[in-house]
Amino acid sequence: MTEYAGAFQKDFVPVALEGQNLKLVPLDKYVKVKYVEQLPVQIVNFGAIAAGATSANNVITQTQMQDTEVGQFRIAPLDDVEITVRQLGATTRFVSRLNTYLLDGHTDIGSNMSEIFVYKDNAPTFDVRNPGTVNINLSRIIISGFRYVIEELSEVPDKYTAVPVLGYGEKKLV
Repeated sequence: MTEYAGAFQKDFVPVALEGQNLKLVPLDKYVKVKYVEQLPVQIVNFGAIAAGATSANNVITQTQMQDTEVGQFRIAPLDDVEITVRQLGATTRFVSRLNTYLLDGHTDIGSNMSEIFVYKDNAPTFDVRNPGTVNINLSRIIISGFRYVIEELSEVPDKYTAVPVLGYGEKKLV
């Protein structure tokens, strides 16, 4: 069992190329990449948010994939907002025992700290908070990514790249 270079590289590059394999964690599924394409940069605006308020459970449809696809995305705020990322509803990403790490104005689109993977149509949801003391009219994020067309493998391949497609502890897809 050998891995390729892996996810979360400094440069935003595909985690696998055509003919290479992915392990979808925590699902323990192995897939072969049939096709890779870069997706255009998207800017998503969550609209006006009052001072100290949160716009909750925003689904970004641009990150939903087909049943035979995996998406690799990097996300960063363009405005003074704090973003909490969840996958499959309630499971928060970027957490430790006592802290939830937010994507905020210090998060660069080139940062590997903002990288997420999406399998099928299980797009993440975002809570977007205005941490300021004044209302804001724009609460935008920028998304960049890659799309992988995949086929499921029946056996564990010799080489693969492990990518987290769900939050920790989730084994079922809805």
